[in-house]
Amino acid sequence: MSNASKLMMAAAGQGGAATDENTVLLIRSDTTDGSTTFEDLSSYGHTILQPRGTVDHQTEQFKMGASSFLMDSSSDGLVVSASSAFNFGTGDFTIECWLRPTATASNDWMFELYNFAGNFAAGQNISVLYENSTRAKANIANRYNTHVFIFTNWLTVNTWSHVALVRYGNYVNLYHNGVAASNIYNATGVDFFSSGDPYIVIGNRTNTTLEWPYNNVLPGYYDEFKVSNIARYTGNFTPSSNYLKGET
Repeated sequence: MSNASKLMMAAAGQGGAATDENTVLLIRSDTTDGSTTFEDLSSYGHTILQPRGTVDHQTEQFKMGASSFLMDSSSDGLVVSASSAFNFGTGDFTIECWLRPTATASNDWMFELYNFAGNFAAGQNISVLYENSTRAKANIANRYNTHVFIFTNWLTVNTWSHVALVRYGNYVNLYHNGVAASNIYNATGVDFFSSGDPYIVIGNRTNTTLEWPYNNVLPGYYDEFKVSNIARYTGNFTPSSNYLKGET
């Protein structure tokens, strides 16, 4: 998708948030305790289809604003409606959020983009999973093509962390608290979502009928989940403890 097309799509959006034109999704908590209302504050105004399980906003933990959203049940999750705004092609992108896990286990899922293409073919899936204290797994290109990102320290229970998955040119890397993993993924020639516009799933995995047959969400508090159609970070950085880059 060209930059001109991206700008036109943003201009035609329904949201009213103070985000830049490259923000294609922003789910911010900052609300009342126990609320189950989830909105996209980007200019696109995507529909949050299915808050599932017991996911809600909680004021007991937050990174910014007044609250965060808690996923503390194995069936918890959010689905964002499929959109061409998430059809990145061979272009850059950033998927980022703050999270504070309350427990960790191998193959706990954080988020996924996919479009139900047959057999989850090449370029039709992006997902990030916890594996252990130094390793994150990412299914990139297709749902069964796992790349392991290695860190000195990965997520810690009851501690806020910033996580960002970034495509910049021909490479995809994962950042933890602004520090890049030691092994980058070569995405040369990968055309993400050429077979159809993807949904975004935060938390528990879903299937092709948008049901929830899996029970492996990474439990904890999530805040400021944001997707951009540019590479926000091209090297190590210091995550902002205020609103993420490009916002007011």
